Amino acid sequence: MLGLGLGTVGVPAIGSVFRTVPPGSAAQGSALLYAFNQLGAALGIAVGALLVGVPDVASIGSFRPGFWLLVAAVLVGLVASTRLPGRAYDGSPEPVEAPARRPYGRIMPGSPAPSFGTVAATYARHRPGYPAEAVAWALAPLGEPPERLRLHLLDLGAGTGKLTEALVGRVSSGGRVTAVDPDPAMLAQLRSRHPSVDVREGTAERIPLPNASADAVLVGQAFHWFDRDRAMPEIARVLRPGGVLAALWIGSDVRVGWVRGFHEAGSWDPDAQFHDDAKRFPEGYGVAPGEFARFPFTTPTTLDDLMAEISTHSWVLTTPLAEREAGLARARAYLARRPEISGGEFELPRIADVLRARRAAGPPRP
Repeated sequence: MLGLGLGTVGVPAIGSVFRTVPPGSAAQGSALLYAFNQLGAALGIAVGALLVGVPDVASIGSFRPGFWLLVAAVLVGLVASTRLPGRAYDGSPEPVEAPARRPYGRIMPGSPAPSFGTVAATYARHRPGYPAEAVAWALAPLGEPPERLRLHLLDLGAGTGKLTEALVGRVSSGGRVTAVDPDPAMLAQLRSRHPSVDVREGTAERIPLPNASADAVLVGQAFHWFDRDRAMPEIARVLRPGGVLAALWIGSDVRVGWVRGFHEAGSWDPDAQFHDDAKRFPEGYGVAPGEFARFPFTTPTTLDDLMAEISTHSWVLTTPLAEREAGLARARAYLARRPEISGGEFELPRIADVLRARRAAGPPRP
């Protein structure tokens, strides 16, 4: 009876070990330990049953409790041996759980922005500029082409001046551009590139300009960081009646398969980068409902330059170092295998999204 119990419990357990895990793996070691633990338990139960005593099997009614204990042990062994962790081993690598995708930027509008100043020089060198068509559409409600008018354009959340550069070329000799940003390191890069621009340290929630002094307030890649309940009254305050508020975003065109692929390789959510939940202006505040337009374009880049650009994005800057480096390494490895970039320099498909609205006449009402 002892042999029957051990064989019934142990043989399926040992067989299950070698069916479910690769030889020599850490998983096999764990499963073997499990199987031998199971054998030990069965042995203890069987010995205990024998000590109690098993009678002649001629009469079921005469069976003592120890026999039923042994029967229970055998049944438990049979069930457990078929439920060892693992899968049928077919020689393929053991599955590894993929890291979770990280969202782009903030979770909710108005969350604190990361310190882009730590990567200001890289940001200035590698982030793309804004396509002329997108900027022209943003300013179109002003009527005449801006270069024919003496306009005051405010670049709010200007960073290193990527949008500022596009605005400087669109004002007449009598017009001017003011750039406002809270990060001194980013503004230092802007000043070095655009010494003629009026650069001021400030935030969207406290804009360092007088009332009704701007013909247009433009926000490049930053509106999603604003505390809107505080920023919108300030924007309405500095905009003249009839002025334009426009928010712009640039992202990779993930409708293109290989572009989506490198985002997924890095475990970065390709569909979250455009901050779609931020692409509306709050009602009230003297600003009309927004109009939206999308502008596909491309920019030349290289693998090294693209990886440097990615390293300046918020979803990388806010990631723990080990996770950050692993994601960048996976994305680089994926891109290095793509024929689209095999020639060295390549065109990266991008999208510019623009949301624009007019400032109504009269005082703003929250």
